[in-house]
Amino acid sequence: MNPLIELLLRPLRASRLPLALLALPVLLPPVLLLAALLLPPAAQAQAAPTPGCQDFLQALGDKPDFIEYQGCRLEMRAQGKPLVARYRVDGASAAQAESYLQRKFGIAPLRFQCCGWQTAPHFWRDPRTGHEYLIGFGSEETLYSSRSQWGRIENFHIRVERYTEAI
Repeated sequence: MNPLIELLLRPLRASRLPLALLALPVLLPPVLLLAALLLPPAAQAQAAPTPGCQDFLQALGDKPDFIEYQGCRLEMRAQGKPLVARYRVDGASAAQAESYLQRKFGIAPLRFQCCGWQTAPHFWRDPRTGHEYLIGFGSEETLYSSRSQWGRIENFHIRVERYTEAI
């Protein structure tokens, strides 16, 4: 038996617990490993941090507090294998978020199309690092078609992609 496991089991053996309970620490690691292997790929990607994945808007500077970072993950199957950071904005702050994204990155104004507000994906290159980003901004599905109604829309979403491979 592994000396470390032997050392960990010593206090349990002294307590005269049934043998099945003493074996639990030995069985637990393989069970946890099996459980981790059975997780869907999306859950595995979220479970471990991805190198280079981060709050890109914060790293690029001046991110307002009303833009809430939701997380980042590598999308291996997408062209350019982008690192994708996602953000949430309350409808009441959507106009401020739009203004920030226009000023900082030059995105187009949001337009209502069919079932929601969206802007065309916008390409931006960081002049300091040369990293290329694709920025998207839009609402969840809604019938509110006037800017004056944005406060009634629960969430708007920002998606920032940074490519890890040339396209």
